[in-house]
Amino acid sequence: LEDAVVVLIAIPIVLTARYLSVKLSYIGFNRFRSYNPYSVAILTWGGLRGGLALAMAMSIPSGIMVLPEKNIDVREIILVMTYGVVFFSILVQGSTIIPIINKAKIWQKKNQES
Repeated sequence: LEDAVVVLIAIPIVLTARYLSVKLSYIGFNRFRSYNPYSVAILTWGGLRGGLALAMAMSIPSGIMVLPEKNIDVREIILVMTYGVVFFSILVQGSTIIPIINKAKIWQKKNQES
């Protein structure tokens, strides 16, 4: 149950961070060219699937206790959060990205015609 809570907290945090990093980059890039308005959504929702995140999480040394009374260390919490976010990213985001891409294609076609 505690692991599920940690994962449910991690998912929106990761999505928000991903959105902000993409959106802030696009604010700067929009000075030089225009982009499909769905680009930020596609890059945010599409994201990466977690290979690097898992490798980094597994490289954290164990033995640093967050909750000594429950014998939970930092590495365990980070690994649970990372696996949860990667699982969400692969199953939910991966299976729902096509409608966002289709909307972007429709927008692109409309703007090329005009």
